[in-house]
Amino acid sequence: MSIAVIFRLQIQQGRTSDFFDYLKKILPDTRSYEGFISIDVYSSVEDPHKIMMYQVWQSLEHRHAYHAWREKTGVTKKLFSFFASSPELHEFEFEKPDA
Repeated sequence: MSIAVIFRLQIQQGRTSDFFDYLKKILPDTRSYEGFISIDVYSSVEDPHKIMMYQVWQSLEHRHAYHAWREKTGVTKKLFSFFASSPELHEFEFEKPDA
């Protein structure tokens, strides 16, 4: 069952461009990681330092394996260096209600 992950991020003032430059650098590896389906990144129209990231993974196990790999390689620590506060994270299972 696929998993959607929503991150709500607050980027430090003046660091938004650096954050997006870093994302561009790391996203090719994310896209090629086993179990990855998609990622979309949105900026708030009211405050460009507020970011929402929406990821879809084949399973929770794939998502957690990816996260562990990013922690081991130091990417998670680097990403946190851009944040003004702790990120908010929500994981959702795909549901297909009967029509």
